[in-house]
Parts: sequence; C-alpha cells; structure tokens
Amino acid sequence: ELVNWHIAMFTLMRHKDFLSNAAVPFFICLAVFIFTWFMIYILVRILGQVKTMRLAVDDLSSGNADLTRRIKLGIDPIARLFVPLGNSINNFIEKLQEIVREVKNSNSTLAIAGNNLRDSARDTSLAINQILGNIETMDHNLQVQAGSVDETGSRVNEISANIASLGNMINGQTQSVGEASAA
Repeated sequence: ELVNWHIAMFTLMRHKDFLSNAAVPFFICLAVFIFTWFMIYILVRILGQVKTMRLAVDDLSSGNADLTRRIKLGIDPIARLFVPLGNSINNFIEKLQEIVREVKNSNSTLAIAGNNLRDSARDTSLAINQILGNIETMDHNLQVQAGSVDETGSRVNEISANIASLGNMINGQTQSVGEASAA
C-alpha cells in the first residue's frame, strides 16, 4: 500500500472450471433475455388489445357509427384480461342501440300524432268556420225578427188606438141609443 502498486495473478483454468464459473452468469443472462422477451410479448399483446378497444370506440364516435359491431374478445390469457372492459363496451353499445331504436319508434309515433293533430286542427277550423256562418245567419235572422217585433209593436199600438177609438164610438152609440130610448 505504501508504494501504490498492485499485483495481479493469472492462473490457468481448465475448461471444466471455466464452464462451471461461466455457467451461472450465462444462465442469468439467458433468463433476463427470456424474461425481457416475454415482457415485450405481453406488452405488445396488451397494446394490441388496447388498440382494438380504441378503434371500436373511435368507430362509435365517428359520424357513421355502426351500432351492430361488437368488440371481438380473444381467448388467450392476455385477451382475457380485457374481457370485462370489452363486455362493458359491448353492453354500452347494446344499450345505445336500444335507445336509438326507441327514439326511432318514438319518432314514428310522434309523426303519427302530429298528422292526427294536423287533421284535428283542420277539422276544428272547418267546424269553427261553419259555426261562424251559423252565427252570422242567426244574427241576420235576429235583426229581421227585431224589425218584425218593432213593426208588430207599432201595429199593436195602432190596434190599441183603434180599439180605444172603437170603445169611444161604442160609448157614443150607447149614449145615443139610451137617448133614443128615452125619447
């Protein structure tokens, strides 16, 4: 240590010793390589499933959404990890398809109701026009009857005056007959 020198010693190693000393690091490297390859394989499969789900959702969100398509679920162990998510998306698509079907049915029902309402409004308009015509006719008839009542009232007054005059004449006649009898 005082002179700052190091000594290295090489010994000859037999082939058997070399393999026994190198086998452990070799197998460790091989295991790390296989583990890394397996993890990359799993990651690629997972990303493939995520891409499938994303494409299905993108297809739904596009302007020409096809509600008859479903996400196909694989049977390998990696795909089975996504079965709950795939089932949820498929169930959502089925519910959405059912809602769209109900909206279409409601739309046709509303169209029928709208046509019925239009027909009823037209019939009501015709009935109102007929009622207005009847009211105008009745108003005219009432005016004619009011004129007739006024004319009848004047005639009744004339008759009443004539009856009063006739009564005066009868009284005059009665006096004259009474005077003639007395004479």
